[in-house]
Amino acid sequence: TDDGAFGQLVQIRRDDTTGITTEDIGGTIELGNIRWSSNGSLLIAYRNGVMALVDPVRILSFTLPVNISVSYDWGNIQSDITNTLNFNDTLYFLGEDIRGSRQIWTIDTTDSPIGITPANNDITDYDLSNDWVSFVSAGKLWLYNQASEQLNAITDTNIPQMPQFNPAGTQITYATQDDSTGGIWVYTIADDTSTQVLANNTATHPQWAPDRNALLITESTNGIKSLSILNLDTQQQTPLAPYDAGFWLQDGRILAWQTNTSTTELVLIDPDATDSPSLISTLPPNTTLEHVQQTNSSDIHIITHPNLFGPAPLSTTRITLDGSIVQSNNIPPMIDPILSRDGSLIYGLTKNSSSIIIYSLEAETKNILQFPIRITKILWK
Repeated sequence: TDDGAFGQLVQIRRDDTTGITTEDIGGTIELGNIRWSSNGSLLIAYRNGVMALVDPVRILSFTLPVNISVSYDWGNIQSDITNTLNFNDTLYFLGEDIRGSRQIWTIDTTDSPIGITPANNDITDYDLSNDWVSFVSAGKLWLYNQASEQLNAITDTNIPQMPQFNPAGTQITYATQDDSTGGIWVYTIADDTSTQVLANNTATHPQWAPDRNALLITESTNGIKSLSILNLDTQQQTPLAPYDAGFWLQDGRILAWQTNTSTTELVLIDPDATDSPSLISTLPPNTTLEHVQQTNSSDIHIITHPNLFGPAPLSTTRITLDGSIVQSNNIPPMIDPILSRDGSLIYGLTKNSSSIIIYSLEAETKNILQFPIRITKILWK
């Protein structure tokens, strides 16, 4: 319709023999009320004010006996109940407590999830180092010591983002993007002082180098992202190139990537060399890079998904730093996946702000944690 509220459900199929064909599934649907199941095989749509269940592949649909609903969602796919969780990491994540406040939780294989922060408001970002927890809440950056239970506000009103501890756990870098004090900051725990090391409110995602007193920084100019290295001893900033993102490897080199048109390239950068970046891998066309992680001194793991409408299976690939593909696996759909420390497990969410999935690449099994709820940002330490 002209107002964009209603439309026709159409199946588009590509066949090697007949090419691309389209076929009406039938019936006018409300475009604002379409929701896919988590595996992408079914969807629910409102049709003439009544809920309809649709199988878009076989072009089947039937009306559900519900005509007074105002909101709906798919539930989690039920997994076998287990009392044993087999993973080697201590997981941290944001989840709601009994008050409905989003706090930091932790879980390992020996215990149930435990809330570890005393914030009065929702936490939006965080990092951890030993007993220290740094988190963003109510527009401020906070520092919390789990052992002494001491809580201090590091900043007041400059809207901090993306805190990260240095490898020694003695300093925190963070970004701010307000007009007056935007840029990159470093907080020293022992001195209780914050210093602005870069005045640029487009600078984000500061990351500590593993082998030098420097930060990897992402900047954006006219919508184009680029990376640079900021030497904290000399205050010298070295631009790298227009890359979408990147991170430090264990040996002090940088893995970066950029998407051009429909293809993403991963390159290896040596900040101490004058050589051009070396190409590690090129993703297949129309593929989105979900997650990249170094799992040992010589390998990286990448998680990708095809650019399809609705949930799609993910792929994980282990690649050596010289570009050789060692292993590739297909895994079930999930949101915001990250790899475990050794690359044997994948942690993700059943949907946005929902439950944690723990998937084993070796056993091809998954567990779903039913509590806490509405989880975001999973980390391991």
